[in-house]
Amino acid sequence: MLMNLERFCKLAAVSLMTSIAWLSLATTVEAQSINEEFGLAAGYYSRRQYDEAIEKFRTLIANYPSTRVAALSYFYLGESLVQTGDYRAAYPA
Repeated sequence: MLMNLERFCKLAAVSLMTSIAWLSLATTVEAQSINEEFGLAAGYYSRRQYDEAIEKFRTLIANYPSTRVAALSYFYLGESLVQTGDYRAAYPA
């Protein structure tokens, strides 16, 4: 009985470590994906493709509302809207 308990504890520890590793990997992959999406939107902005930038910044805000990227996206969304002359939509952004 004691051997089974010891074996169970070892398996549980390995399972926990594996889960933590996968969670860490998922977080890293998600962060990389967010950064790539923001880079794409920022590229549109820097190339003065404001309609595409507006669409991408809005998507970033919708998909990742509680991130630092969303805060930056609000700023660049507003700037893009100003560049297109849509001041009414730019104000709340």
